[in-house]
Amino acid sequence: MKQKKEMLDSVPRIATPFFAIIIIFASVFLFKINAVLSVIILICSALILLEKIIWHFARVRKMKEYISNAASDEDELQNNEALFKSMSPIAGIRIDGSIAWYNSAFKELFPVISDKKIFELLPEIRIREIYDKGAHDGVTVEIGDESYNVKASVKRRTSPDHAAIMLYMEKVTELLRLRRELDDAQCAVAHIMVDNYDEAINDVNDEEHLDVINLIDKNIIGWMQDSGGLVRKLEKDKFLCVFTKKQLDGFIEKKFEVLDNVRNFNPGTKTPPTLSVGIGIGSENLSGDNNSAKKALEMALGRGGDQVVIHEKGKFRYFGGNTKETEKRTKVKARIMARNLRELMENSDNVLIMGHRNSDADAIGAAIGVASMAEFIKKEAKVLLLTKDDTVQMLLKKIEDNHYHDGMFIGKTGVKEFITPKTLLVVCDTHVPEYTEMPELLDSVKTKVVIDHHRRSESFIDSADIVYHEPFASSACEMVAEIMQYFDPRYSVSTVDAEALYSGIAVDTKNFTFKTGVRTFEAAAYLRAAGVDTLHVKKLFRESIDSYKLKACIVTEAQVYGDNIAISLFSGVVPHLIVAEAADEMLEITDIKASFVVARSEDGSVIISGRSLGEVNVQVVLEKLGGGGHMMVAGAQLLGTSVTDAGEMLKQAIDELSI
Repeated sequence: MKQKKEMLDSVPRIATPFFAIIIIFASVFLFKINAVLSVIILICSALILLEKIIWHFARVRKMKEYISNAASDEDELQNNEALFKSMSPIAGIRIDGSIAWYNSAFKELFPVISDKKIFELLPEIRIREIYDKGAHDGVTVEIGDESYNVKASVKRRTSPDHAAIMLYMEKVTELLRLRRELDDAQCAVAHIMVDNYDEAINDVNDEEHLDVINLIDKNIIGWMQDSGGLVRKLEKDKFLCVFTKKQLDGFIEKKFEVLDNVRNFNPGTKTPPTLSVGIGIGSENLSGDNNSAKKALEMALGRGGDQVVIHEKGKFRYFGGNTKETEKRTKVKARIMARNLRELMENSDNVLIMGHRNSDADAIGAAIGVASMAEFIKKEAKVLLLTKDDTVQMLLKKIEDNHYHDGMFIGKTGVKEFITPKTLLVVCDTHVPEYTEMPELLDSVKTKVVIDHHRRSESFIDSADIVYHEPFASSACEMVAEIMQYFDPRYSVSTVDAEALYSGIAVDTKNFTFKTGVRTFEAAAYLRAAGVDTLHVKKLFRESIDSYKLKACIVTEAQVYGDNIAISLFSGVVPHLIVAEAADEMLEITDIKASFVVARSEDGSVIISGRSLGEVNVQVVLEKLGGGGHMMVAGAQLLGTSVTDAGEMLKQAIDELSI
C-alpha cells in the first residue's frame, strides 16, 4: 500500500507530457473522421503544452535567481537543479513570510499556495526568529497523517528586506514512530515497601494474620501482573518490580491506584497498611535504574510514606502522600543514635551546632540540648546563631539572664576562630544545605551530624557521618530529648535546657495539637520531670497588642477558595511568625480544612504559610512553589514576585492537585 502511494505521489511530475502524447495520437486517429476538429484539438493541446513549458522554465529561472542571490559560493550554484528536483519539500521565504519559490514536492504538500504566508501554512515557523539566529535547528510539524522535520537557514543577511531564507522539510513519520516504540519499551525498576506491615499484622489475631498478608500480596502482585509487569517478593514487606515506560504512563494516568487499593481494602486492622514505592527509569542500564529506584524509595520513606516517587535523570516526581503520618519509631534507634553521637563528640576537639536560617524555638532548643550533652562530657560547644525569628526573643533573654550558657552563641567571626580540623558540626531542624545558617561550613567541617524531623527534600546533606532523620517526630527537640535519655546514665538535663526543649516541642505542635504521638508526650514528660514550668513556657510566647491586631487584619482578608480552603492575600509587610499564626487562626473557621496566608516579609520576599487539619496535604501544594514542610504545616518563600501573583500561583497549584 505504501509503495502504491509513493508511485501515485510521482504522477503529477510526468502528467503533462504523458497526456500531451495521448492527445497527439488521438488527434491523428480523429483526423480521418473529422480533420477540422482534429486540427483544432491539436492546436489547443500544443498551446496548453507550450504554456506549461513556459511556466515551468519561468519557475526554474525564478528559483535559480533566488538561490543565486542567496548562494555564497559556486558549490551552491551547482546544486540549484538538485534542489529543484528534490523529492523533499523545499521553499524560499522572504522576511515578511511570503513564499518566493517552492519546488514540486512543496506544491504537492500544499496545493493552495498563492498569496499565502508561510506562517499560514506552517504556524510553527517564526521567520523573524530564524533571521535573528541565522538558522533553525528543526521543528516537527504534523501535516495530515504525516510528520515532517522543518529546518531553515538564512542564505543572505545583507539586510532584512532582502534576506533569503531556505526552508527544508523532511518526512520523519516512521522515525518518530520507531522512537515512540523504543521509548515505550524502556525498562523501569520499582522497589515497593509496605510502610506499616508489622503494625497491620499485630492489630489482628493469629488466625487472621494469613488473611491480611494475602490481601496485601494480592493487591501488589495483582496490580503488577494485570499490567504485564514482572514482580518478585523479596521479603515479607518488600517487592521488586520491572515494567516498561508505557506501563508506567498507564500507572501515572490512573494516579497509582494501587496506593488507594491497599489503603482502603480494610483488613480489620486499627492501622491500615500503606505503600511506599520508588521507581527508577532513564538510566543507561537496569543496574542504574535499580539504584535510582532505591533513592526514590528512600525519598518516599523520608517524606512519610504512602506515596510514589519517580527518579528519572536526577529529577524526582511525587504522587500520593495524602495520608496522615503514622508514628512508627522505636527507641532502639534513639539509643543507637545517642551512643554514636557521644562517640563522635568524644573523638572531636569541640562541637559546633547550627540550625536553619531564621531559627525558631525548635532549632534553638535542639541546639541547646546538643550543647548541653557535649558540655557534660567536657567538650566545648558553641551554637551558631546569625538569624532568628520573633518566637525566640523571650527564650534567649531568659537564657541570658540565667547566665547558664554565657558565651554559647557565636556569629561568623567567632566561628572562624572556633573551628579546628577535628570539630564536630551538628545540624539541627533542617537537612537542606541551603537552609542552614552557614552552608559553607558543610564543606569546611569534615565530621557532621544531621538531626531533623521535616519530610525529606530533594536537596539533602548527604555527606553527614550520622543522619538522624525521623519525619514521624513532632520536632527536633523531641528527637534530642529522646537522645538525652540514653546519652549517659549520669546525665541530667537542667531546668533551663529542659524549658528550651519543651518550648520547641510546644511551638512545632501548636501546644500539642498538631503532629503529636505517644513519643511526643513521653519526651514532654521527661522534660516536665526535669522541672519545666508550663506556665513559664506559655509566657515566653505571649505577643504584643500590635502583633495581635496585625494577625486579626490578616484573618479578616481571608477568602474561601473552592469549598473548604481559606486563602488570605495580605499586601502589608508582616513578620514570619505573624504569617504562621494567622494561618493557624484561620483553621478555626467552620468547614475550613486548610488555610494559606500570602504576605510580604520584612526582607522583601513573599512568604506563604500553609496549615491543614490532615485532610489536605499542604506540603505537596507548597512544594510546587519551591517550599516544603509537613502534611499539616508547610511554608514557601518566593523572590521577585508580588503577593497577587504569588496568590495566583498558589491557586494554580491547588487546582493541579484537584484539592
